[in-house]
Amino acid sequence: MNDLFMERQWNQTGEGKFVFLMNGEEIGTYQRGDDWKKEPTTFNILQNEYNIEYSSGLFSRGNIKILNESGEPVLKLKSIPFSLNFNFEYQNRQFKLVFKDAPLWQWSIMEKDNLVLSYKTDLSKGTTGLSIQSREDADSDYLFDFLLGHLILGKEKKDVME
Repeated sequence: MNDLFMERQWNQTGEGKFVFLMNGEEIGTYQRGDDWKKEPTTFNILQNEYNIEYSSGLFSRGNIKILNESGEPVLKLKSIPFSLNFNFEYQNRQFKLVFKDAPLWQWSIMEKDNLVLSYKTDLSKGTTGLSIQSREDADSDYLFDFLLGHLILGKEKKDVME
């Protein structure tokens, strides 16, 4: 794990709006939707548009899909019963999205027992920030960054302390 291998950074540009930078270069943008107003959460990575959809059926509650511009799923996360964790397949490989909340929120993507990418809430500077860890080969595909960003960005101190 190496926090410094490639510098990942999220900057807030407005209410629910963020830009993702890698080594200071803009990779994409994120816009959090409003569920009450039925506004979708959207993002773009290197000029490719995506949106996030949650399943609401009886047996698929909590499942997450990331859809491309054509509305086709590029990532389908299936919730693991009685947990906040998910299983998913990406590029013919199996992954697990793992949530921990002790002492603060942490979302990690694991392949087998190996960490691929992790976003952890960091309050050490008095404001809500991120501590990001990644495996070296996680630097070539940013979809995981936007998934983890979606789960943690825009949260307030009171949200992560509960």
